[in-house]
Amino acid sequence: MVTTRYVVTGLRVPTREDVTAGELLGVDVDGVDDACGSPDYEGSVDNLLIDIAAALPSLMPSDPFYFNAAIEAGLFCNSTEPGCASVRYEVAIERCGEVARLQLSRSGTTLGADIVELDGDGRFDARFELLSLDLPVLFQGAHTIQAMNLRRARVSGVVSEGALEELVIGGANRYEDYLPLVYCDPAICDPGGPIDALFDVMLDPGDASCGGISVGFVATAVMLSGDD
Repeated sequence: MVTTRYVVTGLRVPTREDVTAGELLGVDVDGVDDACGSPDYEGSVDNLLIDIAAALPSLMPSDPFYFNAAIEAGLFCNSTEPGCASVRYEVAIERCGEVARLQLSRSGTTLGADIVELDGDGRFDARFELLSLDLPVLFQGAHTIQAMNLRRARVSGVVSEGALEELVIGGANRYEDYLPLVYCDPAICDPGGPIDALFDVMLDPGDASCGGISVGFVATAVMLSGDD
């Protein structure tokens, strides 16, 4: 058994420009191409977070919120900065031949683990019932935690020399998780208006309700040395 650890050095929501350019956008969360009347991206990829992130700045034009900038400022802040959470995401891969145990952790706390097969190119696809990322962001000038409780979560990528490539973290969460980001004074804006109709996942297929929003982040991760 050989265990290799990687630290996440970049995490962002794909953009509409990425869609146009045919870049990596996320994963297939539900196995359905057009659940809840919302068509998937090419390759059956589910990621409504692309549309939410694009809509958020319009809620408060005088103080627009840009999701990717907020992630960058919150996740990779200086530890001496007041309120900085100093969060570090790591991926550990314990490998035995073409089978591996993949573990995702947040500042030393295990978020989930799965046994995966590695194909000839080192590609993996780990699946989790729930991943609670609790993503640090900078919101209205203050460091806070954005709930990201991803159901039907997947972590996929390719093990390469010294890094994980094509790394994607995806899943589905509830509309309520976004309310702290979309709330504003009704006299100034329409709270949640641009995202009220954005549902594309049935979190509970038993009642056929569309209460889930698909999420996908693309990430970069580099190998850690034994001393890190």
